[in-house]
Parts: sequence; structure tokens; C-alpha cells
Amino acid sequence: ALIAYAGDAFTISPLTSDAGNLLNLIPNLAPTIMPVMGNEPLAGLNLAIELLNNSGYQHGDIIFISGGFSAEQVTKMQSRLQGQPWRVSVLATGTASGAPISLANGDLLKDQQGNIVVAQLDAPSMQKLTRSSGGLYVPLSASARDIQALNNIDLLDTQLSRKGESNDKQAN
Repeated sequence: ALIAYAGDAFTISPLTSDAGNLLNLIPNLAPTIMPVMGNEPLAGLNLAIELLNNSGYQHGDIIFISGGFSAEQVTKMQSRLQGQPWRVSVLATGTASGAPISLANGDLLKDQQGNIVVAQLDAPSMQKLTRSSGGLYVPLSASARDIQALNNIDLLDTQLSRKGESNDKQAN
């Protein structure tokens, strides 16, 4: 499935095994298509869990591609995941110092008050979330190393479950 979130979350594509469908949709994702401005990853998490539950899955992986969650947002997400079989991984974009978000037309993304939005990466908070759910924290890289790490999630889980260990390691 593909979910986009800002101030709320929206299903872009339901669960599918057709990677081509997702590849056609991803290039069109942009902040300007979102009807509600903001950054509410809990809304995205809730919608992902709903899609998985409605499709009959008893456990699964949810992968966020994000420039950051605040410590408060992570606490709320951890509460939602407490005792649940969902593993959250993050492909982290951005830097701790942050940067404005450029739009396709060259303008900078602004909030409802007209202030330029500066996305700042809070890596420790995101790492806390992934560790607590057994997922991976993977910084975006120019190589394919980040995607390879996320593609190996099932392999890691299989190897660790045979050993009876939990997966609290992070990919770099």
C-alpha cells in the first residue's frame, strides 16, 4: 500500500503486489497534493494499521519515508504500537539542521500562517520508534544501501526469530 500524510492521512494505493502500480504513483507525490497541511505521522500509522487489519494481516511492516517525527509524535506512535504486531521502519531524509521544502514550481512550502516550513530531522526520536517496534532506522543515502537494508527486513526477521532474539539493530 502507499499512504501519504500531512495534517491527515490518505490512501494513495491499497495493498497490492503490483510494484508497477506504486512506481507510477510515487512521482506524483508532493506536498501540494495534500488537502490538509501539517505533519501527523500518527494519522499515517493508524491508516496503515487499518489497511493491514482490513486485509486480514496478523502482523506486518510499515515503512515511513520521512524527514522527521517529534519526540511527542514518537511517544504517541509508540503508545499506538504497544502490544501490537506491527513493525515500523524509517527511511530518514533530511538533516538535523533542516532545510526549507521546495515545491515543484520553485516556491517554498509555507504553513497556514505564511511561514516557510523548515523540515528538521530528529534522528534520535525516530530511532527510538524503530527500536521499540523492532524495525530499522535507515538514513537516506546516495547509494542503494538504504533500499537494500529495507529489502532485507524479512531476512533479518527470519534469522533473528530462529535465534529467539529481538531485532533492535539499526541499519546504517
